[in-house]
Amino acid sequence: MLFFYHSQPMVGVFQESGAPVKLPRHRHGLTREAVRTSQSARIIAATAEAVAEGGYAGTSVAAIVERAGVSRKTFYELFADKEAAFLAAYSAVDTVIARMIDAANEQEEPRAMLGAGVRSFLGTLAEEPAFTHMLVIDALGAGKRVLRRRAEAFREFVRVLAAPIELARARDSSIPAPDETTLLALIGGINELVLQHLVAHEAATLRTLAPAVDILVERVCLPPAT
Repeated sequence: MLFFYHSQPMVGVFQESGAPVKLPRHRHGLTREAVRTSQSARIIAATAEAVAEGGYAGTSVAAIVERAGVSRKTFYELFADKEAAFLAAYSAVDTVIARMIDAANEQEEPRAMLGAGVRSFLGTLAEEPAFTHMLVIDALGAGKRVLRRRAEAFREFVRVLAAPIELARARDSSIPAPDETTLLALIGGINELVLQHLVAHEAATLRTLAPAVDILVERVCLPPAT
């Protein structure tokens, strides 16, 4: 699904289990917790959308609440400020990582696991343009707390890549042990490939990067024995 603004906000990777996307106008039997969960998910999605359109610095709380269809009072009941809402939106990266792990675990061979992870990653980014813009571009200018959260996410990506390498090493001792610095550089390189693609193309076409990313990942993670 495309992620930019619709009359009924799309929440994509931000949808919390059991939370209705849009609350009914008539009387309903939803609990206060369910209402708050729905409002929070809509604010988080609206934050990603607004920042993708106007940049982090150029996005106001007023713009977020207008997109989310909630009051300013509701926003501040749920989030301390714009940065808190952005951090909550950025945390959807955990869903991206979980999907990569699930995709990899469906495979048995290390190379297939890495390839499945790559396709899951690019597929999720292709389906969520606003989140992709936030993940790849906007996080860099959103302050120190966001940068720390980004660094944490990159370390998680490193761990996702390290698991198939360890499996491969158990079968072939000539394969080098995973090196955190090298894998971090690999993640940074993939991130740059995505960024350069976004400069010239729509996020929906990101899956076309898969063959190039496959080659890069294999050469770094599973190099041939020398």
